Amino acid sequence: VPLQADLRAIRARRQLRVDADLRRANARRYDFDYQPGQSVLLKRPEFTKLGERWDGPYQVKRSHVNGTLTLELRPGLTKRVNIRRLKPFTPDGFRPP
Repeated sequence: VPLQADLRAIRARRQLRVDADLRRANARRYDFDYQPGQSVLLKRPEFTKLGERWDGPYQVKRSHVNGTLTLELRPGLTKRVNIRRLKPFTPDGFRPP
């Protein structure tokens, strides 16, 4: 007995799952507009259990529309980094809401 797949229902269920995943992922995120001259911390790609997880602070040189920032790692050396790997630096460790 051949089965007939209801493609519309399958697509609708898949879209509901995608929407739920996006809501869950975005629930912990917060909007923050990075400005040139601001200090940020850069997440290390690999870290040890007891080691530092963040490097920096680094200065923001430029903000791009595709969700990346150009950072000045040291005088004359810049790197373009996705904002998901960054967090704002504050001397007292305060994190904006």
